[in-house]
Amino acid sequence: MLLTVAPRKQATLPEANRRLSALVEQLRQQGFLTIRAQATLLGVPVGALRNYLTGFPLPGEVARDIEWVLDLSPGWLDDASKHSTEVTLLTERDLLTDVAMHAHDDAGSDNVATC
Repeated sequence: MLLTVAPRKQATLPEANRRLSALVEQLRQQGFLTIRAQATLLGVPVGALRNYLTGFPLPGEVARDIEWVLDLSPGWLDDASKHSTEVTLLTERDLLTDVAMHAHDDAGSDNVATC
């Protein structure tokens, strides 16, 4: 027999968990359909993401890591007083471009021509 944990109602979740849930929904709409794909993109273990979505407290350092990955302002997830709830997530194309740019930066810019 499998034991399942029902998620708490959205209104009873802490602010950071509600915002994380909204981010995951946006990821789902952008094609990241599985929790594994969502967790991989966010840089957290699948089990941890599942726990956070059901109301387990989201540690500040995990929130900062997720914000960094998604290029959100520090505190966006858990400090609602300073940040709008609106967020535009990067598209897959933006993510690939960003990864390519960082790879180029890591390789050094000695061979880059400037105008």
